[in-house]
Amino acid sequence: MIPLVLTLAAFAPSAAQDASLVMVGNSYTAQNSLHTRTAQVLADVVPGWSEVLAHPLTRGGATLADHAAQTDGSNGDTPWREALVTGDEAGTWDWVVLQDQSQIPGFPQSNEYWIASRDGALILDEIIVDAGAETLFLLTWGRRDGDSQNPDRYPDFLTMQERLTEGYLAYAEACAADGTQPWVIPAGYAWRRVYQDIVDAGGEPEAEGSDFHALYSGDGSHPSPDGSYLTALTAAAALTGRSVAAATTPDDVDEARAATLRDAADRTVLDDPFGEIPYPWAHSWEDWLAHGDTDPTDGIDISDPVSVPTVRIAGDAGELSAVQLGDDDDGAGRLWVDEGGVLSAASLTACTEACSVTIAGGVLTVSGGSLDIVDHRAGELAIAGPLTMSAGYTLPSGATLALRPVSDDTLVVSEGAVALAGTIAVDAQAADFDTRVLLEAPSIDIDDAEQVLPPDTFLTVVEDSGRQKLMLVDEGIADSDWPGDDKDDDGSDGCGCSASPGHAALWSLIPLLGLGLTRRRSRP
Repeated sequence: MIPLVLTLAAFAPSAAQDASLVMVGNSYTAQNSLHTRTAQVLADVVPGWSEVLAHPLTRGGATLADHAAQTDGSNGDTPWREALVTGDEAGTWDWVVLQDQSQIPGFPQSNEYWIASRDGALILDEIIVDAGAETLFLLTWGRRDGDSQNPDRYPDFLTMQERLTEGYLAYAEACAADGTQPWVIPAGYAWRRVYQDIVDAGGEPEAEGSDFHALYSGDGSHPSPDGSYLTALTAAAALTGRSVAAATTPDDVDEARAATLRDAADRTVLDDPFGEIPYPWAHSWEDWLAHGDTDPTDGIDISDPVSVPTVRIAGDAGELSAVQLGDDDDGAGRLWVDEGGVLSAASLTACTEACSVTIAGGVLTVSGGSLDIVDHRAGELAIAGPLTMSAGYTLPSGATLALRPVSDDTLVVSEGAVALAGTIAVDAQAADFDTRVLLEAPSIDIDDAEQVLPPDTFLTVVEDSGRQKLMLVDEGIADSDWPGDDKDDDGSDGCGCSASPGHAALWSLIPLLGLGLTRRRSRP
């Protein structure tokens, strides 16, 4: 089905739609019909959605104080007031997005214009919440070359972006003081991401023709179609927690650049859901349990058919019988184990589309189950039973994969490479086995891994029917030397790896195991 995006020209009762939003702003919002682009991306990325109702309330140069006066009755029954308070559509919106004038949020917070915008935000937020919708602030982008009208305050893009961020977050904090929670769309962060990617690659972001330069129209301030598309992508990701990788490319955006912009939006929002930007789908463990009125000892379900709830564990969550991410009704969910977080689950099962686990410094112990993606950044993933991953797995430096085998094939990766550069820690009694399979995958790279192993054991990677297995081998079963024909003249292995006595018996095991030894081995 081709997604249908509806844009209201006048307020009249509408047919049923999947979601609805109003975008309140000025020329930054009006240019390239940001509301339409945002609605289109939402319809693209949320499963089952085909109709998203979107409406703009814009006026060139308008501030949040101006929008508040148009809404609260000060100026009569304006289109703003009709849309949000008195009209037939009032009370039906899911989200209302607020965008301030492009310079004011970054002004000193003692400045009269900043205070007026802050107060306007408070008025608008109260009206929006009373109408049953959620408030979001559209955190805009700095001007490409800074602001020539305020050169001391905004000498360049990065400085302007930093100060705009401070101002918008202060607006949100002020609105939250009454107990409500407004959210933030970090569009400026996504623009900064594009800027930084070019710097990291050794390029000049301001150079004509660069991806960053292309975000702006000719004045270096307003968005080009590329800039509006990036902003719409970031808005959809911020609203739902869903990847925008599958969003369609508008006709006025180059396909190759569109892929870059989708990736930038995803990384901006999804790589750091628990940073300074508040998102409606990012939950603490305690809040999620309270929201679902759940007894965690009976297992926990993290799922929603629209958003992708991401639940953060930052303390000791105890031992659970089961953790389920996603369900059979197109629902999805994510688990985020932060520094200091500890969770042990007898079973962890995840959907294969939008579900994932991020280990960002804590300890996750899993005794069984299946999942698609593990984003292992730091901390420890402890496998104490048969776990299947359908996607590849990377263990970065500074992270630990703790394998506590209770049977063979403790961890199976069905597709994708496994690269282990951190620490492999194996907890097993050497007396319990001669050899043990710890991990199976299409390919396994342990060349850069540190190892913490039981005494008198070593790790090796073997081939088996086109797949590879990481094995723990007891040196006690081995003879003292490798076969002579596998050594160079200097006594080392032909692969260039350091040889060690005690491994030769692995060759005698191969006929029994039906395996072929790879030429990459690693010693403890």
